[in-house]
Amino acid sequence: MERKKFVEKNKQNMVEDLQRFVQFQTVRGERQDGAPLGREIQKGLDWLQKRAGEMGFDTINYDGYALEISAGNGVQSVGIVGHMDVVAAGNGWSVSPFQGVIQGDRLYGRGSLDDKGPLIACLYAMQYLREQGGIPDGKKIRMIIGTDEEENFEGIRYYAEHAEFPEMSFIPDGSFPVIYGEKGMCDFDLTEDVTCDEKAPVILEELSGGSGRTMVPGEAAACCRVTGGAPEEFQRILKTAMEKNHIPGTVQLSGNRLEIRTEGKTAHSMAPETGRNAIGLLFLALSALGKRLSAWRTVEHYNQFLGMDYLGELAGLACADQESGPLTLNVGVASLAEGRLTWLCNLRYPMDKDADSMAEQIEKQLTNAGFNLRICEHLAPVYINGGPMIDGLLAAYREVTGDVTSPPITISGATYSRFVPNAVAFGPVYPDQEELAHQPDEFISLTQLGEWTEIYICALERLLAIKD
Repeated sequence: MERKKFVEKNKQNMVEDLQRFVQFQTVRGERQDGAPLGREIQKGLDWLQKRAGEMGFDTINYDGYALEISAGNGVQSVGIVGHMDVVAAGNGWSVSPFQGVIQGDRLYGRGSLDDKGPLIACLYAMQYLREQGGIPDGKKIRMIIGTDEEENFEGIRYYAEHAEFPEMSFIPDGSFPVIYGEKGMCDFDLTEDVTCDEKAPVILEELSGGSGRTMVPGEAAACCRVTGGAPEEFQRILKTAMEKNHIPGTVQLSGNRLEIRTEGKTAHSMAPETGRNAIGLLFLALSALGKRLSAWRTVEHYNQFLGMDYLGELAGLACADQESGPLTLNVGVASLAEGRLTWLCNLRYPMDKDADSMAEQIEKQLTNAGFNLRICEHLAPVYINGGPMIDGLLAAYREVTGDVTSPPITISGATYSRFVPNAVAFGPVYPDQEELAHQPDEFISLTQLGEWTEIYICALERLLAIKD
């Protein structure tokens, strides 16, 4: 059966499977008995294992951390490595984020693009090859599904400790035509004890914003108590500053309490230029109060070294290379507790930078700036350019799409290629297509879901044909 006919025959099943998969709210949760990464992730993993078994595949569940789905009986294997966890839905959706709502050719849902849709496409690509006898003797296809890609990569690390990875793999969690390089990435926390000016008439009591370090925050808020002067005057100052600086949001006054809310635009932290950081906007708005705010020194400090800057220029970290572009810095979460402000940050730096040297520079610049720094995760850049695997994936994309001009690319994102040997990201986002991962109203085109399946069939055929 031709690839296209197979896709047409199975299209409804693919859509129904993706709808059901999206309905599991697989955001990492609290550890529970039998669910190391939370109950919803475990439910999604159990469903996927059951569905793969119904389709005739062999499965291995690695204690709730990862799932392997395989076809073929050989020792040599080609891998597909993806993830089933998702970031929080956040605000700004026009439809329910966990229902798999279909409108026209679009299926909406958190994770529909990142990474559940591509996993369903790959699962059906495996089914095609198994049904058509397309897996050569002595070879196997292994789909490995992790459960904590969006935060700490705990699932894929667990798999690496308990199993061997395939000889070569692609990761359907990036862009076409094929990604040969990824920027280095560093997750770190900044903290600062808030110095309170007791003579100030406006006391900062609460501050929060964002839902994850890998998302440009769409909302932030602060609550202040007015102990001197006219509360209405401070409200006016804040409103005027927000209008002047084009900061969407509100300033509400209730008795002697001021509540300031800012509205930004969410985006993936790998492309912060496409968003607008609500935390930065909040600190910009608060700066209008000057020394009338108890935490004015902290606000001034933040705006001096971080502010609205997503290129790391204020912090003295800015750099770039020709292939992968500039360093980017995202402050994704802010919180105030017991007199201490904490910011969760995500930094991505060019491929030509040495990881150890970059870590030293980050520590030097930010500690010299007066922040307390804790590096949580540091992933070195990835670079694999050329060879049979890259050539085969590129040829598969070009054969199915007819796009013979788009070149292999580099990205700012962090995929499982950081942990999987001889692996590169391959799809599903097309050249010049808007990146909707981590954004409100994330969706996939059902037409493209079918084409993805054809591309992945062709890619597997080519990789399975590579001689030792």
